[in-house]
Amino acid sequence: MTKILKRRILNILTLLICIGSFSQAPYGKAGMQTEVRLDTATDYPPHGFYEYLPQDFNPLSNKKYPVMFFFPGLGEKGNGTTDLKKMLDTGVPKIINNGKHFPCIVISPQDKWGYPSFIRMYNYVVQKYPIDLDRVYLTGLSAGGGVTWKAAEAHTDKIAAILPICGANIIGNPSDHLQNMPIWAHHNFKDTKVHPRSTITNVNHIANNNKNVMEVYPYGPNKTVANTNFTMQYNTITQEWSAGSGINSPDHKMSFTLYKYGDHNAWDKTYSNQNVWDWLFAQTKRPDTSSTSDFKHEKYTKFTPLIKTSSEDVNITANRDIDQVVIYDLYGNEILKQKNSIIHKSSIPLKKPLVFKVKSSTGEYAYLKLVIK
Repeated sequence: MTKILKRRILNILTLLICIGSFSQAPYGKAGMQTEVRLDTATDYPPHGFYEYLPQDFNPLSNKKYPVMFFFPGLGEKGNGTTDLKKMLDTGVPKIINNGKHFPCIVISPQDKWGYPSFIRMYNYVVQKYPIDLDRVYLTGLSAGGGVTWKAAEAHTDKIAAILPICGANIIGNPSDHLQNMPIWAHHNFKDTKVHPRSTITNVNHIANNNKNVMEVYPYGPNKTVANTNFTMQYNTITQEWSAGSGINSPDHKMSFTLYKYGDHNAWDKTYSNQNVWDWLFAQTKRPDTSSTSDFKHEKYTKFTPLIKTSSEDVNITANRDIDQVVIYDLYGNEILKQKNSIIHKSSIPLKKPLVFKVKSSTGEYAYLKLVIK
């Protein structure tokens, strides 16, 4: 074989490697949002989509990353090729394009009919990306909010939490199997395109307690909108709804925020609220940092730790001997693990929400969400 022929073969192989490296997932770079078109991707994604990789993404590491699927409205439907840029006009792709970063991979698929398949995208993504399967999140708006509801109904075992906004679909009655999934639904009271009754119906189907969530909503005269935003929460232990004024981070598995102002667009104010993202990314299917308000098992209720702080320390006492303390941030990252129940403030971040997982010597657990000053 001549040197010229060898050189040509080497060049062809190099070219093929380069083409392969740019046409298969992951496509982009850390901290960037990348367009993945159906007519250029060679690994056969079910939809054209936008891919966002978190700033610490490293495909060569062994780290597993959370993933969030965003499903758009009908205004962003398209062919997955030349229409993909429509996705940048609304919702999560828009705020990423404007400089927002997320601590997870974000996948935003486009469908020609406006209803991307969650399970097909899920199967593709978990094969192509290093995914933490305990932290799969779904959010969507309008038609995409409906996709979010229906995906949660059908694939409860695969999803850690959902954030549906003015969702345009109805789940089955009853759907009380979703009571263990963290859900924070959002809708505008005066939405004329997707009436809030769709979200009301869905949360009622999940609660399945022969009551209506709107029984606790403080209507204005003649059942008009209340004088401010209200958040309704469902306690799976008491099987009762409660309501509080404002946009309140959930204390229970299922919450429903009904906004006073606005027509169809409830997503801009929801996605611009950092408390919403802090709540979402704190959810996990792992028991370590899952939502802690609605434990039904007896062993989570008899063990009651108390926390006292001094200028230098955090001291945890309880009605049982304490075996271990583990502290997490709201994204589920472990900050500290120790046997000693006295924690030096210098070893933990202050003035930020933390989750304390306290284990007793008899194997009981308690969870406390606190801000240490």
